[in-house]
Amino acid sequence: MMNREIDPRNETPAVTLDRITGNASFVFRGQKYDLPGKYAGLGDAQKAAEARCRALGWRG
Repeated sequence: MMNREIDPRNETPAVTLDRITGNASFVFRGQKYDLPGKYAGLGDAQKAAEARCRALGWRG
């Protein structure tokens, strides 16, 4: 079995959602970012985080 290095350009953002407040944040390439607005579900927050990551150079 081969160990593969994680390519940081393809690393998926790790999203956190506070379901009480609707605030969301994500960690991408070791840096934490807060998402603007409020989110009703994790899926919506994930989409917003992925869009932000694409703007930062992510290819996912």
